[in-house]
Amino acid sequence: NAVHDDLQVKINVYPNPANNEAIIEIHDLPAQQIQIMITNIVGEQLFVDETYNSTTINIYAIPQQTMNELAGGLYYVTIKGENFITTKNLVVGK
Repeated sequence: NAVHDDLQVKINVYPNPANNEAIIEIHDLPAQQIQIMITNIVGEQLFVDETYNSTTINIYAIPQQTMNELAGGLYYVTIKGENFITTKNLVVGK
């Protein structure tokens, strides 16, 4: 699920299913401010953070406290930048 102009951004979320840690790996995104959001299946925003993507491969760890607060189930990780937005599924197993 991606909306973008000429960008071929590759996003990996792992491990998936996750338990107490989750990593977001972003490839081929030009340097820019990005927003990372986690929502549940009914659209409630449970986590939001902004960071600066300064490299061609950017690794972002979802804080362990956030992961510990998530109940088992399906969540959506949305990464939003200047000219793209993409969403990946994240399954949390507890």
